[in-house]
Amino acid sequence: MNDLFTKIINGEIPAFKIYQDELVTAFLDVHPINKGHALVVPNQKVLKLQELDELTYLHLMKVVRIISLKVETVFQPPRVAIVVEGFEIPHAHVHIFPAFQSADLHKTADQKLSLNSDEMTDIQQKLTINSL
Repeated sequence: MNDLFTKIINGEIPAFKIYQDELVTAFLDVHPINKGHALVVPNQKVLKLQELDELTYLHLMKVVRIISLKVETVFQPPRVAIVVEGFEIPHAHVHIFPAFQSADLHKTADQKLSLNSDEMTDIQQKLTINSL
């Protein structure tokens, strides 16, 4: 049975994708910490990033860097947070989001944003990367 991220990667459920290639997929978090919160996931399901082969790992981190630079340009936060934790979904992933204060790193589920489809589409358009 496929997990949520595999279903997004395969197009089985909708998502606000901002990048996809043969190795990784990036999309907006539907419960963002701040506007611009994206996830980068390997298309291959692994529980931990260090389980990836070196080529995929390095490519994923390249995509993380490019998206984080775009998040910085679009949202102009003092910092862009890059967090690897992966406890909620059993598929390795990297969170990227604008961080305006250190408390952003510790927001609970009830403190996260609820954005409508138009807001998500607007952010998607601003962060989409067509090629590397």
